[in-house]
Amino acid sequence: RALAMGSRDLNALPVFDLEPFLEHKRREATCCSGTPGELPGDLVKTCEHLAQCLHGTSLLIVKDPRCPSSDNARFQDMLEKYYAQSEEEKKLDERPHLQYQVGVTPEGVEFPRCAMNAQCRRNIEAQSE
Repeated sequence: RALAMGSRDLNALPVFDLEPFLEHKRREATCCSGTPGELPGDLVKTCEHLAQCLHGTSLLIVKDPRCPSSDNARFQDMLEKYYAQSEEEKKLDERPHLQYQVGVTPEGVEFPRCAMNAQCRRNIEAQSE
């Protein structure tokens, strides 16, 4: 079941650390043990957990040891600055010819999956708080 994401719900999300995957890749490149491309069981379980989290919440929190926290802070600042712009300024980034896959998507273009599906709406209404 998907989380209704509030600010405190973000603390409940797991953080997926890429370091074990990167270490596996480094070991695989320097030695010939195991089948190339085959992940050990613990990494497979992490992948399954990651997939469940993404499916249930449409959100992942990933820790990448190759990215310093200063890069993360700079990226967040950039996003906050972008979204603080007026609607007119952001409208210049609309790319309908690319099906809005890049740039900004104006209101009314995308709809939640359940908006067009009566059974999905009934399922949501039947869920307890």
